[in-house]
Amino acid sequence: MKKLAARDFEDLLQCSIPVFEGLLPDKTHNRKLMTLLYRTAEWHALAKLRMHTEDTLNYLETITQQLGKLMREFRDLSDSDFKPFETEREVQARNRRQQQTAGGSGSNHIQGRQRKSLNLFTYKWHALPDYVPFIRWFGTTDGISTQVGELAHRVVKKLYSLGNKKKDPKQIGRRLRRIDWSKRVFDRHGIHTKRRQQQRVLNTENAAELLAAHHQIGRQSKHKYDIGSFVQKYRDDPAAKNFWPKLQDHLLGRLLNLDFDGDTHESFTDQDRNHIRLKGGQFVSLKTCRINYTTYDVRRDQDTINPRNHADVMMLSGEDEPGAHPYWYARVLGIYRATVISSHPQANTTRTGPQDMEFLWVRWFGIDPEHRSGSHYARLPKVGFVDESDPFAFGFLDPARVIRGCHLMPAFMDRRTNGLLSTTNPTIARKPGETDDWTHFYVGIFVDRDMFMRYFPGGGVGHVANRKFFTDSNNADSDVGQDDEEFSNDGIEETGSDDRNENDSDGAWEDVDSDVEDAEVDSSNDDGEDWRWDDGYASL
Repeated sequence: MKKLAARDFEDLLQCSIPVFEGLLPDKTHNRKLMTLLYRTAEWHALAKLRMHTEDTLNYLETITQQLGKLMREFRDLSDSDFKPFETEREVQARNRRQQQTAGGSGSNHIQGRQRKSLNLFTYKWHALPDYVPFIRWFGTTDGISTQVGELAHRVVKKLYSLGNKKKDPKQIGRRLRRIDWSKRVFDRHGIHTKRRQQQRVLNTENAAELLAAHHQIGRQSKHKYDIGSFVQKYRDDPAAKNFWPKLQDHLLGRLLNLDFDGDTHESFTDQDRNHIRLKGGQFVSLKTCRINYTTYDVRRDQDTINPRNHADVMMLSGEDEPGAHPYWYARVLGIYRATVISSHPQANTTRTGPQDMEFLWVRWFGIDPEHRSGSHYARLPKVGFVDESDPFAFGFLDPARVIRGCHLMPAFMDRRTNGLLSTTNPTIARKPGETDDWTHFYVGIFVDRDMFMRYFPGGGVGHVANRKFFTDSNNADSDVGQDDEEFSNDGIEETGSDDRNENDSDGAWEDVDSDVEDAEVDSSNDDGEDWRWDDGYASL
């Protein structure tokens, strides 16, 4: 934990929730710690957005006050219940400072470990309420962040190490001029390094067309499989059970323009499936699938899906029941392309003859029905592999339905199990050497700005239908039953200026009935003066 940069602490925060879950033996302490970590990650995700709306800014104001309350309660609880002390390294450092301060007095008194409390009287904590007004005045934080200067500082440090450390400003300036002159010469004579050649390829005219396409999958591969040989090779693998009939159902459903429901086409008969054939009885396996998507700030981005790593994807849910989660999740086991020949009389053949079709072989995740998630409960969505007893635990997916890759973190507290896939033999559904699976996974909604906005009401581009789900989730009814008691005090409460001078530590976990999106936070006191939170009371 030494010499970490800001990006390292950001990564630690994003992955901290499943790591810290269950570490504290007391359930109440564990619940409050999970809420604090969620609110901290939520505040960080909001503060670093590159495009804000009134909804996001109002919500950031609400979260800022809530985070202050949670941190003060965390400090009080840690002092009273855990009684933290200095580490041995901190004790040694303090004693060294005291000896240096004493100088030649001859006093060599060594003190032992002392109590240590979380210090909230620092400028970084004091300045948190200023983020929203600063964003309103000067724009988003990426324009006023020190990150730009720190990234440019890498060049200076690299050039400094190349010199003899004497008159280094002059040496660094000379090297910068030399680099600039070399670039001009290379451009004039058409000389390009490998990296610059790659940049030139990305700047070609067809780059815009490639990014405009939903996905990109290679057209040629050395890995060709005969469908009969493939099924025979994996006949003992439960992941490949009914591989060919499922593939026929998937391809026929797409040709018939049926709504995607996980390929549960129970109406298809063997006679219908016999209309689907592969040219030469073969299909091609490819290594990667690049998914292009539009981010929340109306930019184009790309995720590379690879079955060996970065294999998890998300798509819009096919469920329309009230309260259904808006996304489905799957792990890609293979990326394939085949030339499909259909003789079905109702098949949609936009052109005569065989059609090239791409498909993903996936293992489906299911939402944990006993887990409540969302901003109201301050919990991440939790998913798990569908049990192998379900005939649709494995299936196929049209790459065009994939929104983007997703970040799934194992729920370490739930441990691993082989009950979801009983075989301990090598299977294509697991990585080499693994004999079991993680029971559950948390969806990392804070992994980047765009992912967070897809779980914010109305934040994801083109997903207006999801707004109602997330709004309802954030505005869950506070009149919960006994089973909801654990979560009923973790919601965001709407806070005004009238109660800032009260002792709010005990109220940090109070429930709220108001909509988070419509929560209004007064960022000034009755006299119109700015306020800041330091220790549970307002200070001017």
